This record gives sequence, structure tokens and C-alpha cells, in this order.
Amino acid sequence: MTAESSFHAARKNCLGASEWAQVMGISPFGSALDTYNKKLGLVDPSGRTSDAIERGNRQEEFVLNEFAGKFGCEIRNKQLRVAHPEHSWATATLDGMAYRGLECLGPVEAKTINTPLYGKIPDYYLIQVLVQCWVTGSKSGHLAVWSTKEAKFMAYPVRFIDHIDFFNEAKDTCEKFWFGNVLAEVPPAAPVRREREEIPLPDDLFDQYCSLGEEIDRLTDARKKIRRDILDFLGSPKELHAINGQFRVDIIEVETPRLSAKKLESVHPDLVKEFQEKSVSQRVDIRRIGVKL
Repeated sequence: MTAESSFHAARKNCLGASEWAQVMGISPFGSALDTYNKKLGLVDPSGRTSDAIERGNRQEEFVLNEFAGKFGCEIRNKQLRVAHPEHSWATATLDGMAYRGLECLGPVEAKTINTPLYGKIPDYYLIQVLVQCWVTGSKSGHLAVWSTKEAKFMAYPVRFIDHIDFFNEAKDTCEKFWFGNVLAEVPPAAPVRREREEIPLPDDLFDQYCSLGEEIDRLTDARKKIRRDILDFLGSPKELHAINGQFRVDIIEVETPRLSAKKLESVHPDLVKEFQEKSVSQRVDIRRIGVKL
């Protein structure tokens, strides 16, 4: 048995960190049914050529070296398979663990993408880092990304505690999948697939649209943080009016009455129905899928 075939044979007996997003239905690379079929040996578990694997390994090493250089650390435990000490069905194959002397900085997941760098970590990569933190007992980890489109590197820190609710929901979903589908040999529902229209797509406009959305998210989060810092600095006053030579600051605690549509509907459903009006709009949902080269 080759090292590659041995690797995939071992993965049949557990759920790897990269497979959680597929089970959750948020991955652009596969579905829960795809993962189920691989675990039961119904399809080729690798789905990739040896050339693709070798190219991915070369790029991974490059990204890890970039991370080590930026943070002044050493990457150890490369390609180490780790199982959770209490939940043996959950494992992760680490790209590496970062160490600065005796200090462990946590797992580092390396990615190479052919799109601009993310403004915010995609959920399907976020859950992969969170699982690696969980199985290794780390409080934090990093997603290290090289963008071939921009020829830039970025490291995204991930603190486990900041995403605990998201992780717990994911864990419940994946645990039910493992025991209720894989071990019980009950296939999950097939994903709903929409037919793609064979029309030319404006990739340049999609790129601009996503880049602007990512930048808005980044700036919004940054502005909210600064707002919290300002309030903390001022002692979170209920009311404050101040002027200096450059800024005027007005802080007022405001109570705004709001209509609870849910409560109104539960008490007077007929009244709500009588005054409801339909509006028509177009929903546009464009996301990067960050395909790894």
C-alpha cells in the first residue's frame, strides 16, 4: 500500500477537519453525500491526481515558510494526524504547528488561492482551523494564505473562543452525521443542485463586487472595535457632550420603541394578514469559492 493510499484508508475511519464544511453544507468543494460516499468506499477517496497533490505540497511548504518568516517562528509536526482525545471520530491532519521557542502558537492551515486575499475568512476554512484547534487543545490558530492573483501573503488569526457558538453547532451537525449516517450506513440527502446557465459571466465585475463587500466587512468590524474602545476609554457614559479643538463628541442613551411583528402576529394574526403587502426585489448572492490551485 502506498503512503497516499494508506493516508486515504485511514481517513475512512474518521472525519477530518477539511470535511466538516462539506458535512455542514457550506463547502464549495463537496457535500455531505460526497463525504459519505468516500467513507463507505463508494467512490475514489482521493479524487485528485498525483501531480495535483505534489503541486499542492510544494505550495503548502512555500506558504508555511512565509508564515514562519513573518512571525519569527518554526513550523513543526507537518502532516501530523491528530485525533481528539475524547471524540476519536474527529481528526485533523495538520499542515503544521507553529512554535516560537517553547511557546506554541497553534496550528497553521496553509492555502494558495487564485483570487484576491480575503477580507474575512470564509466559513469553510474557518471551521477547518477551529477543528484543528479543538483536537490539539490549542486556544488559537492561523489561516495562512498566498494569493497568486495579488502575489501577496496574509495570515488570519483565529481565536477558538471567539467562534465557540459556530463551532458547537458544527460539532453537533458532524457528530450526528458520523453516527447517524456513516456508521449507520444511511446516506444523507443529496444536495440541491441548480442548473447553471451556459452564458458568459463577468468575472471582473464579480471580483469587484466581492472585493468591495470584503472591504466593507473589514472596515465595519474595524469601526465597531474603535467605537467600543472609545466608550471604554470614556467609561461608557450614558450621556456626554464634549468639544476640543478638533472634534465634537455627543453620546446620548436613546430608547427607541419598536414594533414586534412576531408578537403582533401571535396575538392578532388576522390583523397582520390584513395589512401585509408584498414587495418584489432581486436577491443577488455572489461569493468567492477560493479554489485551491
